[in-house]
Amino acid sequence: MTENIIQLPAKIYDAVCKQAKVQQKTPDVLVTEWVATHLETDFAHKDETEVAFEQEIAAFNKLKPTLLQQYPNQYVAIYQ
Repeated sequence: MTENIIQLPAKIYDAVCKQAKVQQKTPDVLVTEWVATHLETDFAHKDETEVAFEQEIAAFNKLKPTLLQQYPNQYVAIYQ
């Protein structure tokens, strides 16, 4: 992985850190996932199955903090 530096306004950086904490991720991981899901250039090289799988992962990651609170120490099945 290439290490790059991107400057963000303090308000945005604080919001990223806050959201990363909620999702139990580092700010780097949160930003990387967000950029990967929002850049169309990445999707140009992926088939429908891969894109759908990544969308499912993103949906799960969004639900994860709530699931951990509602169902501590339990397994949870999610059905669409």
